[in-house]
Amino acid sequence: MTSRILNRVAQIGSAVGLGGFAVQECLYDVDGGHRAVIFDRRTGILPKSVGEGTHAKIPFIQYPTILDVRSTYRVISSRTGTKDLQMVNISLRVLSRPDVLRLPHIFAEYGADYSDRILPSVGNEVLKSVVAQYDASELLTFRDKVSHQISQELKERAGRFALSLDDVSITHLEYGPEFTRAVEQKQVAQQEAERQKFVVMRSEQERQAAIIRAEGESEAAKLVSEAVAKSGNGFIEVQRIDAAREVAETLSRSRNITYLPNNNTGSNGILLGNPPKGVSNVQRRTWDRAHYAKLAELRANGTTSAETENDTKRVRSDRIEFQKAEKKSSSLIDQNTPALLKARESKLALENDIGKVQMLLSKADESETPQSSAAGYHCDVCECTLKDSVAYLDHVNGKKHLRRLGFSMRVERSSVEKVKLRLQNAIQSKWEPLLHRKRDLVVDENDESNIEKVEENKNKRHKKNEAEGAQEDEGKEEISIEEQEMREMMGFKGFSSSKK
Repeated sequence: MTSRILNRVAQIGSAVGLGGFAVQECLYDVDGGHRAVIFDRRTGILPKSVGEGTHAKIPFIQYPTILDVRSTYRVISSRTGTKDLQMVNISLRVLSRPDVLRLPHIFAEYGADYSDRILPSVGNEVLKSVVAQYDASELLTFRDKVSHQISQELKERAGRFALSLDDVSITHLEYGPEFTRAVEQKQVAQQEAERQKFVVMRSEQERQAAIIRAEGESEAAKLVSEAVAKSGNGFIEVQRIDAAREVAETLSRSRNITYLPNNNTGSNGILLGNPPKGVSNVQRRTWDRAHYAKLAELRANGTTSAETENDTKRVRSDRIEFQKAEKKSSSLIDQNTPALLKARESKLALENDIGKVQMLLSKADESETPQSSAAGYHCDVCECTLKDSVAYLDHVNGKKHLRRLGFSMRVERSSVEKVKLRLQNAIQSKWEPLLHRKRDLVVDENDESNIEKVEENKNKRHKKNEAEGAQEDEGKEEISIEEQEMREMMGFKGFSSSKK
């Protein structure tokens, strides 16, 4: 019984296997974009190709070959010569596909690799024939025309082999290094020629402008001479005033210009880099020509005097920065016992003196100097006026000023005890206001008398601050009134600072 079942199963399995093998050998599939060419053992290649889908065949008699009929991409490169014997490397991009109706003929004549056999040879031949008709320069200037001609001839030649070309285009065009260098030199020469033309044109225009300018100047000179002959020098004076106004406007925008009042006319004048007497000549060396001429004459005559030598020393001392015209000793501290340098206790409020006038009284042994009319910062110790705040700061921190104050230019060394004392004072000065404020705030809420006392203290402090502020405002008003009266008495309309 068991053997019968096994035999029955074996028979069924054999039948199914034979059926599956027969079905596999009798059917075949054609994918999209492909065609099948059937080879029959009895008649050869069938004249029609089979389309997409599943089809039947005779096993062991018919054999299908699947071919791709979609457009394929191929690049054809060739090195060829132009009409003027210049070598050029050119590349074409070709999109091709076979003729479906003539696919059995293509397979029978050229095989399944028909594209590799046909396109390279046809493409190289067409490229060489077309490129040989043009010069090297024409391949660039008439590139569209060359590409169209190559496309037409290549389609015609490929059509003979049952191939259809969808697109043909030139993708690469390269010349030899010698020709490329020659083209670059030619372009450089052309650009140089164009530049020379521009230079010639500009020179011509400049010549015309010079002629027109000369004619205008001659006409202007003629008109000026006629105006002077008719009305005298009035026209020249007007021109001089206009030129002076333009120069003044230009100089007023410079940072190195200082405005000073003129003592003679009461109008404002301009200090053009030459400081007045008593003001140091900062960062500029000047020469007293009259003095040196006098010295040369005395040396030539062989006569010199002590006064002349003193004058020479005085002139040489002018070279020292921030040095007055006449050096005088005005030390505030005995020079025999110089003190060590220490920190400045008072603050330099340079902005407070801007726009104000200081009346400087000359000493009994001095003649009147024009320092009172000089704009700048005045040093009472050295009796000199400096042009701006930068020079003033350099002066008060310099050796000359500090030595006049009696300092030895040496700094006192601090001991450990002094450093600790300074740190303790700094901490105390920092925390003392906070402690006072904390004492005012720590008040018992239930004690009404303490609260009233705190409020009374606050009101007193508030009233005291208001009284001090009112006194400061009254002092400022009095100062401004006094300054205005002083300006009116001296004949000045206003004062301006040299700070830009």
